[in-house]
Amino acid sequence: KEEGEGWDEVKRLHQCQASQAIDEIIAGSPIRKILAHVTPGGGKSALPIIASRLITAGLAEALCWVCPRSALQDQGERNFLDPFFRDMLGHDITIRSSTNEVNPCRDQRGFITTYQALSVDEHRTVLDDFLRRRYILVLDEFHHVEKDGEWFTSVNPLVKQARFLLLMTGTLERGDQHPIAFMSYRDSMPFLASSADSVIQYSRTQALREHAILPIRFHLSDGRVEWQDKRGRTRGGK
Repeated sequence: KEEGEGWDEVKRLHQCQASQAIDEIIAGSPIRKILAHVTPGGGKSALPIIASRLITAGLAEALCWVCPRSALQDQGERNFLDPFFRDMLGHDITIRSSTNEVNPCRDQRGFITTYQALSVDEHRTVLDDFLRRRYILVLDEFHHVEKDGEWFTSVNPLVKQARFLLLMTGTLERGDQHPIAFMSYRDSMPFLASSADSVIQYSRTQALREHAILPIRFHLSDGRVEWQDKRGRTRGGK
């Protein structure tokens, strides 16, 4: 089943834009680096699956997805098995969770790991595999990687060696205000236009319009209440 067949109305705008960028690469475009700024909850977890079409097209051999937490590592592995994504994106690729193993893909088409795992990969097992194969590197929530920081030291060699790079985040700002790795800046602000060959943006407004996320409604309730404590005494207050 071809990607998008019967699913055009279901796909979100940024997913369509990502598919278009991958189509352009397959058609011969020199795009190597894609940056996706997608509002939290907008569904950016489908983008690595879309990028994996480069493997099917013969332009890459494997995919490495790096995320900030082990819970997301498990979620990413399951996303490739999700029947919904398999139908919507028409794919049959699988990846596995791996932590600095030799041959991290095993008999699958990629693997997902964490920034913390890469930072303790003393034997460079992941980098060695990057040197042997043409990789798509996906950096999820890459704002966690501070420019010239500890995680940058372990991730940057993979970025340099990867055949294609997909940067994904829901925020372009760090809590400590330090610059984010792999981003261009102008007047101390992220400058998307020169940060990647292809830039995909999906705002909260667009996500609400497409019903990708639910609106937040606040309610203020004011009044008196009464309750009974463990000793059976009745208490009250506002």
